[in-house]
Amino acid sequence: MNKLQHCTLFQLNLFVEVYERLNAKEVATALATTPAAISRGLNALRDCLDDPLFIRRQSGFERSQVAEQLYPVFKRMQQLWQQHPSFPSLADSMLKLSLSSLELFCQLYNGSGIAQLAEQLEVTTSKLSRKLKGLRLALEDPLFNRQQGGMHPTETAHDLYPLMRQLVMLREEACGTGESLQDGSSASLTIITVPQLAMSLPLALHQAAKRNQTQLTLKMEYWNKESINRLSGNEADAVIAFEPAVRNGVFSKKVIQIRAGYLVAREDHPVWEKPCPEQLIKYPLVKLASLPFPDNQSPLACYARSRGKLQDELATVPDLGCAAHLLLNSEGIIIVGIRSAVDYLKQFKGLRTQKMGYQQDKQVLDHFSPPSTHLWLKEDSQGRLATPPWLQRCLENYILEAHQ
Repeated sequence: MNKLQHCTLFQLNLFVEVYERLNAKEVATALATTPAAISRGLNALRDCLDDPLFIRRQSGFERSQVAEQLYPVFKRMQQLWQQHPSFPSLADSMLKLSLSSLELFCQLYNGSGIAQLAEQLEVTTSKLSRKLKGLRLALEDPLFNRQQGGMHPTETAHDLYPLMRQLVMLREEACGTGESLQDGSSASLTIITVPQLAMSLPLALHQAAKRNQTQLTLKMEYWNKESINRLSGNEADAVIAFEPAVRNGVFSKKVIQIRAGYLVAREDHPVWEKPCPEQLIKYPLVKLASLPFPDNQSPLACYARSRGKLQDELATVPDLGCAAHLLLNSEGIIIVGIRSAVDYLKQFKGLRTQKMGYQQDKQVLDHFSPPSTHLWLKEDSQGRLATPPWLQRCLENYILEAHQ
């Protein structure tokens, strides 16, 4: 299973097609390739997975038990890349990429350098540089520009990262397939999260637990300054926050950078006549108790001060439900940076949302570092993650999907 990282997206696509059709000729026609290419791809997968996967019978193929287990994971991977906006134009080149290349992309995006990675993986820097070159050619973009302080992602890299990270996590899930799971196993978890990411998290956790044959008892709490102490004191199992954790025994990982802000206000709010920063600062601001900026500052309020003006703050609210109620009954406005939170607010009749333009976002966020969402997990006394792999994958995947 560990060899799965060397498989290409084409080979995983081939697996799904063979699984669903159980006929090599039909698969060759569907993928516009030859039966010989189908055979080579299947043999490569069999070597990687140490399993026959599909056994030839007179009427076609018969699926192995491992194939039955892997299909749901590989199918989700296929759906992810086929639904991505970039896929139609880059299909041929993307399908040639190996899963190890996608993992290299994610590690570079999260701040690792080529030299650091080469040492960690015990390979030469030239080998990793060749892989990066292949990625750049396949995706038709430089992806990372060398600047002061390291490699900085391009806009294309920012857009592709959620897809790449989700594929890597699903690869990790596939590698865990076949590991024995105790029947009737159970888990009692306390998850702390910022309110912007709380809406659908319980459902995602229960679904992931069910896939891993685990009976889950779940408690949810909102993030505050004491959350780091609760995690360190074994009173919580994981934390989703807008800042990194600096504490021994806590693993802190930046999952994704928040890329865009959305303006939310009443449908008949006068701000919609001209929703630009100069107009926004004329109206009172509704703030959530947790913002992805230092000291819970509002970039819009800071922008107003830079213009010699003072923006009123209507209220600081604990969750999105309270925010919606205030917005519907006042002249207040709010800026939200997480897509799933925006979708939640759109459900309230009488509210309107609109994505701010790139230049407007840049103007308002001047002097602020790009906001990010972080995942905190516990480490054991040897510095290893004490979190079940399925829980880490679920939380990372949920954060990525919520931001898209």
